[in-house]
Amino acid sequence: MSTLVARLRGHAASQGDRPALTYLGAGGAPESALTFAALDERVRGVAAALQARTQPGDRAVLLFSPGLDYAVAFLACLYAGVVAVPVYLPRGDRQLPRLQTVLDDATPVLALTNHATLARCGPALRAAIPTTLLLEDALAPDAWVDDRSAPLAFLQYTSGSTGAPRGVRISHANLMHNSQAIYDAFGHGPDSVALLWVPPYHDMGLIGGILQPVFGGFHGVLMSPLAFLKHPLGWLRAVERYGATTSGGPNFAYELCATKAPAVQGLDLSRWQLAFNGAEPVRAGTLERFADAFAPFGFRKEAFFPCYGLAEGTLIVSGGRPRTLAVDAAALERHEVAPGTDRLLVSAGHVTGNQRVTIEGGMVGEICVEGPSIAAGYWGQPDRVGPLRTGDLGFLHEGELFVTGRLKDLIIVDGRNFYPQDLEATAERVATVRPGGAAAFGVAGQDGERVVLMLEAAGSEVGGEVRRAIAAEHEVELADVVLVPAGGLPRTSSGKVRRGACREAYAAARA
Repeated sequence: MSTLVARLRGHAASQGDRPALTYLGAGGAPESALTFAALDERVRGVAAALQARTQPGDRAVLLFSPGLDYAVAFLACLYAGVVAVPVYLPRGDRQLPRLQTVLDDATPVLALTNHATLARCGPALRAAIPTTLLLEDALAPDAWVDDRSAPLAFLQYTSGSTGAPRGVRISHANLMHNSQAIYDAFGHGPDSVALLWVPPYHDMGLIGGILQPVFGGFHGVLMSPLAFLKHPLGWLRAVERYGATTSGGPNFAYELCATKAPAVQGLDLSRWQLAFNGAEPVRAGTLERFADAFAPFGFRKEAFFPCYGLAEGTLIVSGGRPRTLAVDAAALERHEVAPGTDRLLVSAGHVTGNQRVTIEGGMVGEICVEGPSIAAGYWGQPDRVGPLRTGDLGFLHEGELFVTGRLKDLIIVDGRNFYPQDLEATAERVATVRPGGAAAFGVAGQDGERVVLMLEAAGSEVGGEVRRAIAAEHEVELADVVLVPAGGLPRTSSGKVRRGACREAYAAARA
């Protein structure tokens, strides 16, 4: 079986002087860049140092800020037969518990890091991490011996949006199959240019941003996630500057850019061939707003590529060009699909890579997936038996997958099923609520479950406006509306709102 090690070694030999990975600094200018030959050389030096300190199958946690060092460290683990454990680098002690959970579960023998990161680590973080190996302590590239492999490529820890993070066991076969599925579905080729700002500890940033260019032998441009959040339109400027043919991110990224579109001048997005949208629910309104806002700058609505995936599926499960389906919301509450006008769903496309999706429990039910990209199970747990039960709700229509919500997040009020993202979308149409700044969840009331909305918004009138909008559109009364400051909603490392944590915080404040 071919591996990513063989792919990178082959690219280094056949097209060593071509750009492999470029990392952009805060201002959008290149901060560092590596050709395929230079990337292979750096990786071999770090892999040699790893081989001197580890045994095949040992785990190594990656502690870096986003940048090319992250890519080098991850690939070095593959070269050395070490199981990489990508993690989010905590910015403060409050974020340490999640890292400690991962460390306790994965039991790494060392942490790969660099001088710059180690210097920024506070005492608590230094105490939490195991023995370190610095990238600056790499050995000579020729000291690397290509004679070790591990049964696993890496452990991809789940986001923890609905529970404690779990380490998905991604094999080399899973990784190669999913990389090929992405390459084929996205229509990549030698002249493709992929640009991503999604952080590398997230499976989209790692597999889509770093590993897909290495797999396909084309240029990958990486942006600082913080730079995107500070200046969202800098993403689109970078797409233009580097002629990116593939770029994308979660739905909120497109929403942010659409809200800032009036400030745009002199932008050319005509080379952008595929704009993928995944990792959170894709909203038809967002696609319309973004397409309308940037059509004058050469963006084509046909470039959109909504997709669905999850860590347990390595990354992508399905994807395709945009298609919407208007359905009856009342029927959807009953887990049925009927034509209507009050809810517009966006298709997540066709299933990729000869995999199989089934729906468990009715017309609308739990999405189950099986195929070569699906991981065998979680670290420290037995292999999964049968198809993967994703925990997501959806249905199949004319060969395409439509995702309707998350099973654990479903709110049931007086026998009616409410999808939190529907309630959140209504709340976010109130002018002072931040895009992506709403969390809907159920709480126990005297007569059953009731709905609470937590919003990143300010102003005493917001609560009343949101209550009226929810009552008019969904015919349900909110038990409470809680306002928090910008950035106040608990989120995963990839930016998804943690509704379960919102519910826990709400309960604790009222205990």
